[in-house]
Amino acid sequence: MAAVLLAASLGACGGVRAEALGAARAGRFPEALAHYERVEARDGPDRGLLARLAGELLLHEARRSPEPEAALQAAVALGRAGRTAEPWLRRLLEAPGVPGAARAEAALRLARLGSLEAAARLISRAEDPDPLVRARALRLARWPRDRAWVLRALRHGTEDERLAACAVLAGAAPDPVSREALHETARRDANHRVRAAALRALGAFGPSELPLLLEATAEEALAVALAAVSAAVRAAPQQAAEALRTLWAEAPTIRSVAAARAVALRLDPSSPRRGEALTHLRSGLAATEAAVRAQAAVAWISVGAGGAAQDLRLRLAVERERSVRLQLARALARVPAHRDAAAEAFEQLAGQDDLVAALAAAELSRFPEDEPHREGIGNLVRLLKRGSVAVRAAAARGLALDAGRPERAA
Repeated sequence: MAAVLLAASLGACGGVRAEALGAARAGRFPEALAHYERVEARDGPDRGLLARLAGELLLHEARRSPEPEAALQAAVALGRAGRTAEPWLRRLLEAPGVPGAARAEAALRLARLGSLEAAARLISRAEDPDPLVRARALRLARWPRDRAWVLRALRHGTEDERLAACAVLAGAAPDPVSREALHETARRDANHRVRAAALRALGAFGPSELPLLLEATAEEALAVALAAVSAAVRAAPQQAAEALRTLWAEAPTIRSVAAARAVALRLDPSSPRRGEALTHLRSGLAATEAAVRAQAAVAWISVGAGGAAQDLRLRLAVERERSVRLQLARALARVPAHRDAAAEAFEQLAGQDDLVAALAAAELSRFPEDEPHREGIGNLVRLLKRGSVAVRAAAARGLALDAGRPERAA
């Protein structure tokens, strides 16, 4: 559908549409959006053209940014648009002067979309001097076929390479070699993100891993503790619930809410421990810390508790923190009977110029109903003009994703 939409918009791009695309390809985005506004004033919204302009913005930032990290983040944002972004990813892969990591990100995304050519090109860079390129090549490794490559990266690679190696092992069938390697990483790696990735991978190895995983739930580093919580419940739900219930005796924290959610999702509805977990989750909606309230909102709707949506509506009526309101609205949007309340909250949030506004506008653009959809698209276009780099990237990704929604193609 996205390919048909883009092809149709290409055929229609005469006159002002062609001028808009030409300006976008030259990096003159204020001019491109001014041309788009002329199109919209004359013919109404043109989703295909908007998606192409958004893609050109991300492609331009990935190709032309003076900072390699900014170029990489633009490539990541482009890749998140999924198959809709395939034409731009191919252009990024072939364009001259693109930083190596951004080009490797494009190749990785194309490989995951099924491109054997992109996969071969990326794997050929396994010994590249840039560790970010090597890490992306490693993401395509297979265990145990590439055992030596994966173990070498896990033991001697950079942070990105070690994370990639953990991801490979997380998707592989457990065996003694991978278990030993992950144990060593989980216990000894100096990087919290890498340790967390190793613990998550061990969650698939079953009850034998529970002692190590429960020990790690008490880690001071929150990323490590949260990974251990989810992995422990995955490895042995009932035993983990018995051990983790002590967390629910205190005021809700990010750690205790994560444990309660994991237990509530895994245990049988009749389990007393699940009931305790649900009670703790509900209390998290009124926690002192905004981050805990936001986490509890998502968790509460995800566990399917009775009356959860009404609880969230009541909380939304009194919540003032924008990031928490966003999460409450996202949770409510998953319940058809409460989508009106979610849409109203998204519209209020989308009216400002920050990242929350861009994310709320993107959520609105996903609504099948015309009015919230138009409101979302209008705010994404507005933010594309004047937002920060992060806000513009989020707005562009929302517009590019919109082209891939067949329910909006009529």
